[in-house]
Amino acid sequence: MNKFGLVIFFTIHCAYSFSQYSEFPGHSHNDYEQKSPFFDAWNLDYHSIEIDIYEWNGKLIVSHLPFRLKKKPTIEELYFSEKVLSRTQSLEQTSLTYLIDIKNKPQKTLELLHHLKEKYKEYIFDECSNPEGNIRFVLTGKIPLEHLEGSHLCYVFLDGRLHQNYSKEWENKIVMYSFAFKSFKREHKKNWMLVLHQTAKQTQEKEKHLRIWGIPNKKKIWKILLENGVSIINVDHLKAFREFYQKRNKSNGTNLLKK
Repeated sequence: MNKFGLVIFFTIHCAYSFSQYSEFPGHSHNDYEQKSPFFDAWNLDYHSIEIDIYEWNGKLIVSHLPFRLKKKPTIEELYFSEKVLSRTQSLEQTSLTYLIDIKNKPQKTLELLHHLKEKYKEYIFDECSNPEGNIRFVLTGKIPLEHLEGSHLCYVFLDGRLHQNYSKEWENKIVMYSFAFKSFKREHKKNWMLVLHQTAKQTQEKEKHLRIWGIPNKKKIWKILLENGVSIINVDHLKAFREFYQKRNKSNGTNLLKK
């Protein structure tokens, strides 16, 4: 994820987000790099998916880097195909997230996302016109609040930063707080696990999620994060994390996975 970019989450339902991630915390990082984008994650119960996009020639192209964009697929082709949308129809209200990192031209990209939302409005959660939609947009990263107005406020939600001050209006739009694993650990040094636990408790009291990115794909780290209350974990090795999480729940006498 580009720290200078901004990210957009396609989630589902306002009240749903907190309970959804409590069931399964896996988030498919850079999902488009998987062998079968969307479906590899979906088939393993990941309902949170990350997508990097570039505005190019009036289209939203899915790519991590700005090279050979002409030959790469659009977000619509990968994540709004008939096969994908047919899967989302099987969901209960509000239970899918597309995390989208906008790599360039935020204002133009927001305009194109609005057009995308209008085209697929029957699927997208909108407080004003479609409260039963099962996909919600959540912006994260360097969020261009100055460009959010009017109809955006009905269907756009936010991924906040813990040390940033927000107005009450924007605070109410925040569904999660996020930070990078390495910088957090470096800042708090030997006390990082204690501070992490306290931070997770504070976000839970606000009924918000805590998401951590830039995480080593190691079971030891996953275990520490879960034990200290982290509710959304960026994952590259989807099958490994799912198996780890399922085994962990079985050893605890629970099984929160549906499949």
